[in-house]
Amino acid sequence: TLTRQRYTPSQTRRRLSERGELPEDTFRARAPLEGRWLLVDDVITSGSTHRRARAVLLGAGAQKVYGACIGVRNPNVLRDVSL
Repeated sequence: TLTRQRYTPSQTRRRLSERGELPEDTFRARAPLEGRWLLVDDVITSGSTHRRARAVLLGAGAQKVYGACIGVRNPNVLRDVSL
């Protein structure tokens, strides 16, 4: 459903000050979407990957995007992402 268009280094290998927003063209939807979607990530570090992917899914027509992750580097980040 999502394709990575732009390579970006792993957020886990970057300093906190370098983990800002990903470029808008990092992901693209392969086709129009509808309905509800679950976005799953292994680790949420800064939340920027989740926010960018969620925005693309919603922009492609998803009605709602839920999130799930296996681990969180900083639990305070969860306030900024929709899980």
